[in-house]
Amino acid sequence: MSERSVVIVGGGLVGSLAACYFAKRGWKVDLYEKRPDIRLPENKNLVEHRSINLAISERGFSALRRLDPKLESYVKSLVIPMHGRMIHALNGKQTSQAYDEVSKQHINSVGRSTLINVLLDTASNYDLVTLHFNHNFVQADLDSGRVVVRDNDGQNKEITCDLVVGADGAYSKVRQRMMGKVMMNYAQTYIEHGYCEFSMPPTDSGDYAIDPNHLHIWPRGSFMLIALPNLDKSFTCTLFMPWKQFDQIKSSKDVVAFFSKYFPDALQLMGPDNVCAEYTANPKGFLMYIKCTPHTYKGRTVILGDSAHAMVPFYGQGMNCGFEDVETLDSIMLSILQ
Repeated sequence: MSERSVVIVGGGLVGSLAACYFAKRGWKVDLYEKRPDIRLPENKNLVEHRSINLAISERGFSALRRLDPKLESYVKSLVIPMHGRMIHALNGKQTSQAYDEVSKQHINSVGRSTLINVLLDTASNYDLVTLHFNHNFVQADLDSGRVVVRDNDGQNKEITCDLVVGADGAYSKVRQRMMGKVMMNYAQTYIEHGYCEFSMPPTDSGDYAIDPNHLHIWPRGSFMLIALPNLDKSFTCTLFMPWKQFDQIKSSKDVVAFFSKYFPDALQLMGPDNVCAEYTANPKGFLMYIKCTPHTYKGRTVILGDSAHAMVPFYGQGMNCGFEDVETLDSIMLSILQ
């Protein structure tokens, strides 16, 4: 395996973890990411407001632990345990619902950029890994392992490898190339809901405004607000709602009226001015499912994570499934060599 090489397309959570696994097994790894390196100070804001906070569970920790128990331990120092849901009724009453009263398993809140930074740093520590940012995947001959990428200057670069890994998300270009080679069953389904992010700042005394060890949910029939805790004592809040209701909100007055009617306790903690500003400034994201099969081609190409099975974020399992993909792939490859 020491002479083998892999090109990984996509430098997000799944791609960076996969890079670590391959390097650990002796593969030469070239990872290509279309965005700039978010670890650099000038790129810090590129992932903010792009997607909701992450909820990492045992499925995700298992993949980190298999790679390196020290990595799992470090990531656990960066998360906030959420032992259950806190349901917020319209009248302000709060009801706690434990996730697992028997074995006490729970999910954990972690910032997306925090976890990506950790995994990119970990990948960078492997001598066999080379990270290439600002590189777009152009095309690939999946039979020969020839991959073409384009840098920021518009220059194409060709690489030859033994394996191509598509970890480039729901709109995966690697998956598109595979669809031209195999009879892939593929389904993409948008749901009627979109989402918008908000923030809930710490209290004036610098503490959490609500209990940090719960995932807070304000269920309101066809829509809901959720809140996940951050290490800086703030919460990241996300409104999931049908697009037709988003379309009805046309002014700051409408925003305040909507939150006053359905989330009065949250509005008080978030602040009307802050809610209005963030509703205007933050993008409204689409939500969809993707299902496809097969996920491999001739042992020369494999797709992982959202490239293979995107899901809506309020399941809280997208990243965990992607990490499990990497762990499972590693298990399969090792079993083949035995």
